[in-house]
Amino acid sequence: MLLWNGDTFSRPTYAHMALIMNEELWALVFALSAITQLTIVLMDDMHGKFARYFAGWNAILWMYVAWSMLASVYPPPAAIGGEIALAFGAAWVWIRPYILAEGYKRAGYY
Repeated sequence: MLLWNGDTFSRPTYAHMALIMNEELWALVFALSAITQLTIVLMDDMHGKFARYFAGWNAILWMYVAWSMLASVYPPPAAIGGEIALAFGAAWVWIRPYILAEGYKRAGYY
């Protein structure tokens, strides 16, 4: 949607994101992130080192997007629930392997 004809970042909801870079660059970041994520899934490499680094990047990206939208306007827009859910989901995907590894270690599997 950021590549749609028009100025999406003229809305106050995206004020913080607009300070970082323009909407075309944000669109590129999200497109590259989506392509990378799809590649990881198609190559069935969800547990590799690169996939874990990507999970960290993805979590930070979505946490920033949700935070920036919440910090830009008050009251927050009703539709931000999707971004908040994506941020929590991405954070869970990032930290889950470390939680499981610690549990396995305590259980004596490692």
